[in-house]
Amino acid sequence: MAKKGSIWTEAEKIIVKKFCNKKSKDGSGKGAGKGLVHQCQAALLKKGFSRSIGAINNEARKYGGFTKRIKNLYAEKEKEIIKKYNRYGDGGLEEAVKELKNKGFNRTWQSVQVWAYNNGLNIGNCWTEEEETWLKSNNLFKGAMKNLCDNFLKKFPDCNRTALAIESKFNRLGYRLNHLWEPELESVLEKLRDNKKLSVEEIQKLLADAKEELEIIKIKEKREKGDYDKNPHSIINKCYSLKIQFQVSNDWEYWTEEELDILLDDSLTNKQISILLPHRTPAAISIQRRKLTNPMYKMIVKTRTIINGAIKNYIKNPQSYTERDTKATQILGCQINWYINEHILEHPDFVQKHWNLLNHGDVWHIDHEKELHKATTEEELTKLFHYTNTRPMWASTSTAEQHGVEGVQGNLNR
Repeated sequence: MAKKGSIWTEAEKIIVKKFCNKKSKDGSGKGAGKGLVHQCQAALLKKGFSRSIGAINNEARKYGGFTKRIKNLYAEKEKEIIKKYNRYGDGGLEEAVKELKNKGFNRTWQSVQVWAYNNGLNIGNCWTEEEETWLKSNNLFKGAMKNLCDNFLKKFPDCNRTALAIESKFNRLGYRLNHLWEPELESVLEKLRDNKKLSVEEIQKLLADAKEELEIIKIKEKREKGDYDKNPHSIINKCYSLKIQFQVSNDWEYWTEEELDILLDDSLTNKQISILLPHRTPAAISIQRRKLTNPMYKMIVKTRTIINGAIKNYIKNPQSYTERDTKATQILGCQINWYINEHILEHPDFVQKHWNLLNHGDVWHIDHEKELHKATTEEELTKLFHYTNTRPMWASTSTAEQHGVEGVQGNLNR
C-alpha cells in the first residue's frame, strides 16, 4: 500500500484517467461510475500499484470523477427559465417544469427542485385552493405544529410536502397556533411578520430584547421539576434560539463530579437520579449515563455528531462547500459533496418521487445497513461508518404510508 500523501506516478494517472473517461453502454455516461473505482483499483494492482479506494476517488475527481452525467447538465436556457419561477417555496415548480417541456427540455420536478435548491433558489409545488382553505380553517388549532403537519399530510397524502413547507405556508398566511406564544411577544411577531427583510442580527436583537422583557433568563430558578414537560407550548419551546439556550443551560452544561458519581451508582435507577438531579432532563440523564458505562456508545454518538454536522452544513449552503480533508471526510472515506450528490441521490434505494434534500431528516434518513451497535471494537465501528455501509431509508413506516407507500420498514422501526 502506498504511503498516505505519496505522489502519484504518471503511469497511475493514465490508468485513473482511462476509467474516468469510460462511459456507459448507451454512451450517455450516466451511471458509468458504479463499480469503476474497484475496477480501477484492480487495474492498478495488476501494474504493481497499491492504492486505497479513498485515494483513487480523490485522484479521480481531478479528472471529473468516475460518474459523468453528460445528459444531466443544465443548459443556460434551462437555468434562465427556472430562475423566473423563484417564488420562495410558494408555487413555481409546476410552471417551471411545464415551460421546460414546452421548450424541449425533459426534466422531472424532483430534478428541477434539487437543482434550484443547490443554486440558492427556492421553488416548490403550487398550493391548491383546497389546501389553503384547510390551513385557514385550522388557524386556531390547539396543538403543536407537528400535529398540524401530521393532520395535513393525512388529509393530502399525495401532496409531496415537508413539515417545514407546511409550517412556512401556515406562517405566510398570517396565522399562528393558538396559545403557543406569550402575549408580550406580539409586538415582536408583528415586526417579524411585516418586515421580512430583517437581517439575522436584527432578528436576534428582537428576540434578545423580548427574552429580557419576559425575564426568560430567570425561568430556570423559578421552574419546578416537570413544569417544562407540562407546558410544552411555552415561549421557550417554540422559539428556536431560546430553546437552544435553555437546553444548553440544563442538558449540555458540564457535569460536576458529584453528578457523575450519582450517575455511576448502579443501585440507582434513572427515575431516582431524576429526583436527585431535578435540573437535568430524563433524556440527558439517560444519554450521559450510557456514555459513562458504554465506551462504544459514546464513540457512536460523537462520530454521528461529526458526520451529521458536516452533512447539514453542506445541505444548508452547498455553494460555499470546498473539498478538504476533515474529520467527517476521513470517517466517511469521501468528500461530502460527492457523498450527497453521487452516493445518496444516485442510490438505487433513493425514492425520487418523494425525497429530496429539503425533506431529509423529516421524510427520509441516512441509515447504516450493518447496524452500528453490533460493533465490538473501534476498528469494526470505523468500517461500519464508511460511506459504503450507508443508504437512504424512509424515516418511519408511518411516514412512508402517509406518502402512499405500503409494505416498507422505516429507519425508526428497525
